[in-house]
Amino acid sequence: LPRKPKTTGIKIWMLVDQNGYLHQFEIYTGRNGTRNGTGLAASIVQEFVSKLSPGHKVYFDSFFSSFDTAKWLHEQKQNFC
Repeated sequence: LPRKPKTTGIKIWMLVDQNGYLHQFEIYTGRNGTRNGTGLAASIVQEFVSKLSPGHKVYFDSFFSSFDTAKWLHEQKQNFC
């Protein structure tokens, strides 16, 4: 994110339930090639949500929001906000 004060660092992607229990995480330290033909944010959502059964409510911030991600989640019968 070029406008951030620090553009380098470590990001931790997490899948957490409503009680705060961690189910899955990934430590991201930088670009390591293309993931699955989609952008970084979409591939993270797809990777984490693909392991869930249909009907979950998935919440994420604007970094992960895109039309393609919303379409994919709808096809997976997942609710999202």
